[in-house]
Amino acid sequence: MANFEKYIEDPQFIQWVFQPTSEIEAYFIKYQAEHPDEKDDLLKLRREMRLLSFPPELISDERNASIFKSTLAKILKSRSQQRVITLPVSVLKYAAALILLISVAGVLTFYKRSSEPIDLKMTEDLFLKNANQNTTLFMPDGTRYPISGHDIDIDLTAGGTFNVNGETVVRSNSSTENKPDLLVVPFGKKAKINLSDGSHIWLNAGSRLVFPNQFSGKKREVYLVGEGYFEVAHNPQKPFLVKTSTVTIQVLGTSFNVSSYPDDDFVSTVLKEGKISMKENEPGLFSSAVQLVPNQIAVVKKDKKGIQVGQTNCELHTLWKDGVLRFENAEINSLIIRVERFYNISLELKNPLVGKERITGKLDLNAGMPEVFEYISKVSHGQIKKINSVEYILE
Repeated sequence: MANFEKYIEDPQFIQWVFQPTSEIEAYFIKYQAEHPDEKDDLLKLRREMRLLSFPPELISDERNASIFKSTLAKILKSRSQQRVITLPVSVLKYAAALILLISVAGVLTFYKRSSEPIDLKMTEDLFLKNANQNTTLFMPDGTRYPISGHDIDIDLTAGGTFNVNGETVVRSNSSTENKPDLLVVPFGKKAKINLSDGSHIWLNAGSRLVFPNQFSGKKREVYLVGEGYFEVAHNPQKPFLVKTSTVTIQVLGTSFNVSSYPDDDFVSTVLKEGKISMKENEPGLFSSAVQLVPNQIAVVKKDKKGIQVGQTNCELHTLWKDGVLRFENAEINSLIIRVERFYNISLELKNPLVGKERITGKLDLNAGMPEVFEYISKVSHGQIKKINSVEYILE
């Protein structure tokens, strides 16, 4: 795809990909006929780019055109050069401010039936923390279904329809094929989803879940970015796999929690009931899968190989789905991070050493920010001051 930079500099090509009209379609049919040597590259690039999801205002806004083209070029170039990518910080900075969801393409590779390694890390890198929007269900035909509210309940057990907070939505025919849906839960929101097999998943703030409308084949696979609590319907003939960029968890039927936020330096799995196995996607020479029993936690550090297993109290890792945090001898830093995600705010510590102090207790986030801030101020012996509607500082 050597010509992709030439194409994405052409506003007509961008319109043909993202906002086609009959006139634009006719123009490119004629162009392909006049440039047969470019036809394959042109169509391949169009297919690749249609897997990317950009908000219309970014595409049509001339002020953002250069950033859009630069970001797009770097994504496509990285995709063509390597299976696993990490975009430069400068690109992520622009994308975080401008793009709601840069790429669904990396997620879709998860569902390709191929012997090649699955590109999961790419997708996690591109699901950006600062992408602020309503909870949104992205369907395979390109349809977006935004969902308002703080706590979302989605039921997919009816097949051709799905139920959102009591409202029935009928899928288009193209959406009912066995292709993956993508549920995006921004910071400040939570969601519960009932899958077609009867499994239940609670998604924490700042999470994304990729799943098929109907499970087919010999296994049930979903892909998680962020944090989810799973209650998996028992089916010994069809194992349930939860994939992240770092690990894969396999179950038959059980309840467990997985935390895999891009900005955390670890991935963890905690088992409440049943039995699961967990393995690294790229294990080291002496690494192997581990089996967990209830009240065990498995942790993988992203910068190291190997899985560490230990005992834990499940409530420390699962009460978040009820809006409650419980912690034992935990750093204040870890509490701050969860509060930031729940309310979609930034809480800076004027003295970083305060974040290293350890506390034990329980905090009901449903009580509201004023009461939560009062608790944090008390345990940190500080005072929280408001900078603006989303930024605060603990002094």
